[in-house]
Amino acid sequence: MKIKMLSTKPGSENGIKVNIYREGEIYNVSEKLGNIFLQMKCAIKLVEVIDNEPEQEIVIEKKKIDEAPNNKMIDSENNIQNKKIKKNKNTEE
Repeated sequence: MKIKMLSTKPGSENGIKVNIYREGEIYNVSEKLGNIFLQMKCAIKLVEVIDNEPEQEIVIEKKKIDEAPNNKMIDSENNIQNKKIKKNKNTEE
């Protein structure tokens, strides 16, 4: 069983030799030891996901990047006058 430890705990696969299983590490352990850690809530079981779909080729197109257009800045007085002219034209209609 493949597990990821949520906290550091000692454990023994064979009942003789004790190993330290460290938090955040992934281990392949026996079903018996894995189930003990799962019951203690100090590990989570990891499941291998098999993807049977064929790999897809990714094509990246290289495109020429043109220069950015010049900014058209309008000073605030012109902008205000243009708005007044547009309003007058709308009210005349």
